[in-house]
Amino acid sequence: MPINPWSRSYLDLMTPQERKKWERESFENLEEAKRRRVWTNELLKELGYKPYKREDRRSRPLRTKRSWVSCRARCRELEIVRLRCCDGLSYREIGERLGISHTAARKRYEWAMQTADESEKHRAAFIEGVLEEFNRRDSNAEAAQKRASSI
Repeated sequence: MPINPWSRSYLDLMTPQERKKWERESFENLEEAKRRRVWTNELLKELGYKPYKREDRRSRPLRTKRSWVSCRARCRELEIVRLRCCDGLSYREIGERLGISHTAARKRYEWAMQTADESEKHRAAFIEGVLEEFNRRDSNAEAAQKRASSI
């Protein structure tokens, strides 16, 4: 059976000098591997290859990296918000009820609330823009009336 050089018993068998030598060699090997990896990544960038990104391997992903949300995910998030706000359930209870982990329930709840906040901000900004446009048009109309009456 081969000896595992990382096991505690193997390290305890070494003398202090051997152990320092082993640590130095291990560190040098790790540094060399890191330098090679950095060099390889730089070379790939120069050649025009894009860095590797892990792709979503689920058969039906709920969210893509571009923050697009499927209808299935939107329904699930709304169900989680309803269970959390209306029924007052904890994330663990929601997870048990829907068959997902409590972490996934919490994340989806946060996504739903963040989306709601963003849409509310967009709606408020749109209404403010419309009101400003009306006020600007009213002030332009009043200025035109003053000019017409002064002539």
